[in-house]
Order: sequence, then structure tokens, then C-alpha cells
Amino acid sequence: ELFHDAEMVVAPHGAGLANLLFAENARVLELFEGPLLRPHYFFMSKARGHAYATLQSRDRRGLIGRKYDEFIESFNGSTRDFSVDCERVGRAVEEMLRTSGSASRGGEGLPATSL
Repeated sequence: ELFHDAEMVVAPHGAGLANLLFAENARVLELFEGPLLRPHYFFMSKARGHAYATLQSRDRRGLIGRKYDEFIESFNGSTRDFSVDCERVGRAVEEMLRTSGSASRGGEGLPATSL
């Protein structure tokens, strides 16, 4: 019922977003820890008719500057903590709320913005 009634869902990438199946015409802002985007919830959002956008952390080092094991861990599903700039998240939320009914509705794109 929580997701069913949600106008907007803002959450880090993870299994909890599977509840988007129960949402109706929601706006989804998915947060990512690093440079690797995982499209699972983009495709689910597109199929369910949700507006979808992502925000990524500023750590875009990838393999350069990171140990290989850390990179593989982030690829397989990182459990590391990460922080977000609350002002940027707030601006992204405001933008999504302003542009309801726009071309981003239904997950037509995968816009990514750095946190």
C-alpha cells in the first residue's frame, strides 16, 4: 500500500525498489553509489509507466584509482555506504515534480546526473 499510494519514490539502488511493481504512475529517482548504472528498475519503471531518473555519486573513478576487487564488488551489488548531496536530491525531486507528464514519463530515457 505504501508504494501503491506513492507519488514519488527516492531510494538507493536495491531490492526494496522491487516494490515499484505496486506503484501507480509514480516518479522514481534512483540513487547510485558509483559510475555503474544497473537498469533493472529503469526497465520496471518503463513497463509500469513511471517517470524515471537517476542520480550518481561523484565517484566516477571506475577501475582507475580503485582496486579491482572494489570494482567487482560494486558491479555485483555494493553494500558500501555512500553519501548524497541533499540539495541536489531536492533539486532533482523538484524538477521531476515540475515535469510530470513530460517525455520522461514512462521511462523513455535514462537521465543520469552526478550527485
